Amino acid sequence: MESEMKIPKNLIELEIWDFIFLLLFYPILSLGTYIVNLIIGYKAFETPVILELIVLLFLLIKSRYDWTLILIFIYALTNAYYFGHPFGMIPITLAFYSLYLFSNVRIKGDVSAYDNFIIPFAYVFVFLYLITAFINGKTVDDSSAVEVRTYYHGFIVAHAFSYYTAILGYYITKRKSIWQAIPIFIAGILVGARSGWLLNFFSILACFNLSHLFFIFRRIVRILFYATLVLILVEYEDISMFLVNYFNAFNAADLIQYSNGRTGFWFLGINEIFSQNFFSSEMLVGRGATSSFDFLEHFVGLRVWFHNDWIEILFSFGILGLLIYVFFLYNFVKKTHSMFLLCFVIIAASVNGFIFYDTLFILLLSAAIVSFQKKSVVNE
Repeated sequence: MESEMKIPKNLIELEIWDFIFLLLFYPILSLGTYIVNLIIGYKAFETPVILELIVLLFLLIKSRYDWTLILIFIYALTNAYYFGHPFGMIPITLAFYSLYLFSNVRIKGDVSAYDNFIIPFAYVFVFLYLITAFINGKTVDDSSAVEVRTYYHGFIVAHAFSYYTAILGYYITKRKSIWQAIPIFIAGILVGARSGWLLNFFSILACFNLSHLFFIFRRIVRILFYATLVLILVEYEDISMFLVNYFNAFNAADLIQYSNGRTGFWFLGINEIFSQNFFSSEMLVGRGATSSFDFLEHFVGLRVWFHNDWIEILFSFGILGLLIYVFFLYNFVKKTHSMFLLCFVIIAASVNGFIFYDTLFILLLSAAIVSFQKKSVVNE
């Protein structure tokens, strides 16, 4: 259960229409790209990364050039210059921007306008996705030796769609009723993404009063975080040797077959990370924004990321990047007092990935869930 949000200092004020613009930006862009590709008969266009950069600049301007966001921007530029992956820095920069900005946002205007907009948006969004998924037909993944998996991809991939439905369903339940959200949840579950099943079922449970479970979960996370930090600092060499030996006992190819790639990717990433000296540049600042893609393409022939944000950030951006991410996430949860958001991000980041699945817009919806129910709203 969400508690009252303390009004932070140095608030960044956004209009209701700023939220609506950001909410619509990626879905409209993705749907437009899909329609163009459908008309010309083949996939000629991807969602332009440069437009995500426009959103970054939009947020920077709206924040009135907040010094923290400027520092993040400088960090991103420095990393891109040093490692040579400028566009690859955009997703992680969006994550940092989103976590910071929505930790310090105050909404100006009549919040009922957002309520009146977002519920029809949710149904239209789901309807258009299902139509495009029907046009595409089912996607059969038989790469696993254990089972054949079926996905229904629409104008965005099934995993990202299920993230949207989990958040939208939770929001509609809190603002209206669980009955209006049930079709949204069902759609997110039926598209076939197993991480989406987990997140939608979690959101359904979170719609009920689970404050005691959230309290226990928060304590467990805090204990595990500090215990892990102490162990790494004190016994890094022993832990490194143990992890390398442990994962070497398994065959990466077998792990990939049994988990559709994820555990195999994790095995390779952890093995590579902890084979480095603690004070090496790879451990401290990482290898660059797209290094995970290059690494996995070399070892498994697939140009993908690790499907786990903790491994991804530690591998690509080192301890520095991971500390920045954890700090902004902690600050976000501390200021919003939303255990739902903390649990959602931890689950999503651990089982599939968060920062590569429209992070900005999911956090935008998350911020709406918290902010629009609090007394820190300014009506002008």
